[in-house]
Amino acid sequence: MKSKLKLEKILMVLFLFCTLNAKNLSDFNSQKYIRKSISYVPFLLQKESYNIKEENVSFILDALRNSVEMKRFDYNLLPNEIVNKFKSEMGKTIEKKKSVSKEEVKEKIKKFLVPEIKKLLNIKMEMRAKELVTETEKNKFIVLKAKESGIKAEDLETVLNSAYIYVPFLSNYKTERKKIKEKERRKVSKDTYKEVEVEKEVITVYVDLDVIWYHISFINNEPVISYLNPPKDFWKRFSNYLGKFFIGEEEKGSHSTAELNKKYEWKDKPISPEDYAFRRSASSEAHGQYILTKEYPEFRLHAQLNEVYSDYFSFNLGEIKKDILGDLKLKVYIDYVSFNLGEKEGVKIDDGYYINEFIENKKGKVKSKKVGYVKVRRVGDNQNPFSIDLSKAQIITGTQIAKGMKAIEYPMQNGSFLPVLIKLPYNVESGNIMNASIKESGGNYSGIGFQFEVDIGNTINDPSWSEAWFLLNLSIAPAKFKFESGEEWGTVAKIDLGIRKKYYFRRFAPFAGFGIGGSFLSVNNPTEDNSSFDTRMFQFNVMGGIELFITPKFSIGGALGGIISATGSKWDYNYEKNDEKYTKEGIKGPKANTNGFNNIIYVNFSI
Repeated sequence: MKSKLKLEKILMVLFLFCTLNAKNLSDFNSQKYIRKSISYVPFLLQKESYNIKEENVSFILDALRNSVEMKRFDYNLLPNEIVNKFKSEMGKTIEKKKSVSKEEVKEKIKKFLVPEIKKLLNIKMEMRAKELVTETEKNKFIVLKAKESGIKAEDLETVLNSAYIYVPFLSNYKTERKKIKEKERRKVSKDTYKEVEVEKEVITVYVDLDVIWYHISFINNEPVISYLNPPKDFWKRFSNYLGKFFIGEEEKGSHSTAELNKKYEWKDKPISPEDYAFRRSASSEAHGQYILTKEYPEFRLHAQLNEVYSDYFSFNLGEIKKDILGDLKLKVYIDYVSFNLGEKEGVKIDDGYYINEFIENKKGKVKSKKVGYVKVRRVGDNQNPFSIDLSKAQIITGTQIAKGMKAIEYPMQNGSFLPVLIKLPYNVESGNIMNASIKESGGNYSGIGFQFEVDIGNTINDPSWSEAWFLLNLSIAPAKFKFESGEEWGTVAKIDLGIRKKYYFRRFAPFAGFGIGGSFLSVNNPTEDNSSFDTRMFQFNVMGGIELFITPKFSIGGALGGIISATGSKWDYNYEKNDEKYTKEGIKGPKANTNGFNNIIYVNFSI
């Protein structure tokens, strides 16, 4: 009878352990995100035997750890005894074959890492079965097993808490040296510059980094290691498509270029051009793994909704027209949810979560259905286990959201790319530039532009900056100039930096913002071939508009703005002489500005 009870206890412990570590997504059916314990192999696997300096290998490993090891994880280092054996065997394979595939890596991990990890996990099962309740009993057992396995006690305890292992993998590394020709401006007199062609020797470094993930679970009471299929990387597939379209081959990771005769620094320390290009490429690849890691279903944050409620803010309309409106107040209601994820898991302001409802179909299978989307407006401080401080998220879409449904993270970077249709104003007074006579000109013509945005609130994780976006705007449109000799088409352009703030009301997001930068006017000289005039001026603009949320990655919007610019009356004269290009600066000409109204229509692609 006693042996039967003991067997039942062992089976119960095994069942609970298997439940917590199963590879399937049963974790999503739990009420709360279960923290994952991860370990990594401090060894850079290479597809081929690339000639990389040890300091750059260390740089890759550190960059990947900074990106992959997020607050949502508990992370540990595998013991040297295990890693060195694996590194030795992988080294022999690479030396023999000169290359290694991901499948071969997987087999080597199974062959040389898993047996040791199985041994350690079996120790954990034995610890649970022996019901080692007190810390003293557990420590004695660990020391005993550490002696038997030849591994330090503290390293053994570290691995006992590991369920996921990631292995850094370098699938492409290439350097390319070549000479290129670039145009530079050289000063030839007080106000005249000459455009010269300069030959430069540059080095381009290509780096393609991956992280191979494995999960330790139990099947039929036996520890098993399985490969995690990487999620689809939309932007990598998109860049591969562009690479095939424009240059006929796929983009092989990230690349960066540096001039060989130029001095470079990295964190205030001198560094060679090749190392500089390498580290920029490696940093870009490592950062890409930050989002990709959160894309794995196993690692996505999720939690049940604790609350679904409405809040409001009010306007006292009586202050506008008290004699008519009296004390009338306008209340604007906004819907929110709250859930028990927060600072402990690395939740950030403006993070997005899909709301999922789990429905049982006619066949008895439970299926997940997306019913809404929310964005975090307040991050709960859940570091204190004795108090509950929930995160607060605003409902963007969904009308049937209810308490008990599940919020599942939708990982994104905090940036956007916006192709824009824009109208740009310009005004030119009549006057002369050298031997060209301009009549009064002006207009507001349609052109194109591009905006790049970064979410400030998400970057600094400050709720007061929620949905505040830092933007870079580049725009250009045609401009018609009237000369005594006829009309000439030129261009009006502007570049500015600014901030815009959105206020979401469900799918609709009114916004307001401003920008500071420069405006540019350029036109060909009608009295002389191969020559032109251009002028520049400081400008300030304000805008207001509305954006319609369609999906987390796609919105459309429009805005009306006003531009106030300084007056430009100094023009540059660009001309060719003996097949060489010159620029004469500061020529007095008619006054010009870009004052006026402009409007834009855009598509917002979030990344």
